[in-house]
Amino acid sequence: MEQVLISIRPEWVEKILNGEKNAEVRLNVPKCELPCEVFIYCTKGGKKLQGLNGKAVAKFILNETEHLSLENIKIFESYMPEYRTCVPDKEMQLYSKGKDIDLWLMDSLEVFDTPKELSDFYKNGTYTENDYMFICSPVFSWSAKDIRSLKRKGILDIKSSYQDYLKTRVVTHAPQSWCYVKENKNVQ
Repeated sequence: MEQVLISIRPEWVEKILNGEKNAEVRLNVPKCELPCEVFIYCTKGGKKLQGLNGKAVAKFILNETEHLSLENIKIFESYMPEYRTCVPDKEMQLYSKGKDIDLWLMDSLEVFDTPKELSDFYKNGTYTENDYMFICSPVFSWSAKDIRSLKRKGILDIKSSYQDYLKTRVVTHAPQSWCYVKENKNVQ
């Protein structure tokens, strides 16, 4: 399942966490097969949320999106009252600049007991250890016998090389809107 990191301002994160808001307004959607897993990053600045700013505080499953004109948002909200954007009309118009918007409909919200750091995520396209070994590593062209011999002698340490590679793939900046990521499953 694809994974996405989305930046959301603290005032909206607060509404998501307390259950008021469960539809996120965006100008575009992930170009991947749904469902996908979306991690909510609470932006820094503005309203302070008990140490949650600058961290991924929750995740949800994105099963469905709705592409709507501004005129159709009210119709959608009356037809699907279980989904709420909480965004006032005037703010919605300023944000969209008159363009159509996409609603990300949140399902299965999970709030983290311990918020995640940006460093708990890798950039999209990060190789698994096996892929790294066969695609990126110079040992790819070596014979299995050569690799075993070098490992036995302690000369070849693919795990260490892969860990060095992972350090270059850590997310260091929050996305302007959203981006594809890969969660570091080794972080608790």
